[in-house]
Amino acid sequence: MKTKILIILISLLSIGLSNAQEEPLFLLVGHPFYDAEPFPSHLLRLNYSNKSLEIIRRFSTSKESLREVKYYPELRKIIIVKDGWILTENTHKVIQFLDMDNGQEMDSVSLDSLNYSYMYSWLFSFNNTNKSVFCIQLANHRLSKKSILIGIQMPSLRSLNVDPNDFIYTEISGNPGSCLLTFDGLDAYTNSRNGQLRIPKTADTLSRPVFPIQLPKEFQFQKKERRLIIVNTKNIFAFSLYNSPTDAKNIGYSDLAILDKSSNSWYKQKIKGNCDGMIRSFGEWIAGTVFSNNNIFDEKDRLKEKIVRLSPGKEKRRKKMTKTGMPADYRFEYFGVYSPGILYILNVHTKHYIEWSTGQGDSEILLIENDLVYYRVNDEIYRAPILNGQRLGKTRLLIKNEIVPDIHWAFISNN
Repeated sequence: MKTKILIILISLLSIGLSNAQEEPLFLLVGHPFYDAEPFPSHLLRLNYSNKSLEIIRRFSTSKESLREVKYYPELRKIIIVKDGWILTENTHKVIQFLDMDNGQEMDSVSLDSLNYSYMYSWLFSFNNTNKSVFCIQLANHRLSKKSILIGIQMPSLRSLNVDPNDFIYTEISGNPGSCLLTFDGLDAYTNSRNGQLRIPKTADTLSRPVFPIQLPKEFQFQKKERRLIIVNTKNIFAFSLYNSPTDAKNIGYSDLAILDKSSNSWYKQKIKGNCDGMIRSFGEWIAGTVFSNNNIFDEKDRLKEKIVRLSPGKEKRRKKMTKTGMPADYRFEYFGVYSPGILYILNVHTKHYIEWSTGQGDSEILLIENDLVYYRVNDEIYRAPILNGQRLGKTRLLIKNEIVPDIHWAFISNN
């Protein structure tokens, strides 16, 4: 009997020590989807001991439109753009800046004095000055100057002028695999004569800024096309080369041109799914959820046919709106996509590719840090070690909660 008690005590002690050694995991609940009524957003912290979620701070309420969540893990920044809501008297427009290394404090900049509406935003990272500027595009079609660009220097939050040429410094971390109306990427036009990529930020095509990275000869296009720069960080440049035609029987594939900046080496990576807009980066890793288009367009980009494919695991997904978000199937339908429930990570330096099936269409990778990958499967968050950079180890369930389907960003912080 004493031996059994001793074993139980040792087991409980080891569990307690394990939880005490866990690095604090912060999770962001947010639902940028301005074609629906607003949902509140919060920063949460995972309590490992009792597998619960603690609210640390509120970002927005149900009377504010959450327009963007910009997530830059390498720069340790999260930038949130929120607006008023047309069905209320609230017209407050603000940008919030969260430092991942100090989650208890947050800076903000009000846009209320400007007679413009929020349109888009980007982060400029000026390499030679180590300066970061958050650029926002505002619009008001009733004014003579219908669109303006405003820069906010970080961390001073000082306002400064920016112009189209500054887009060559755009920092791009990519997008969560959850079909939200928040976007981090940059369109660029290819050149049929060379590897130049021109950024369409001026009406005059000859004045458009040329991106500092050019495609090597083997990846150059035969004709001018508008394609997407998916990732551009200090480690990685990833460019969308090709998306296979939509087919009701297949999920198709996408080709990416990848530049490993540490070795200045290029290669082509084929990924499953002919929709490559929901890929994100974490240091030397690229991570994504496989998506395939359900919409077929003609040569003039008009909708020709809509394929009906239900992403697996629908019976386990919620069917109605909640206080923090809408069902994933609403978003899949809105974007016209199919998710087979496949996640993948790619180490850009080693070219090791790891893929696994969750059996659940509403799945996404939240974070890769310290050789651990954190990922969400519907209302559950899991963690798995990356063994020798080549395969996943034993998976551990961290939390199962009804609010988890609306968690799309995560970070580790000891402060």
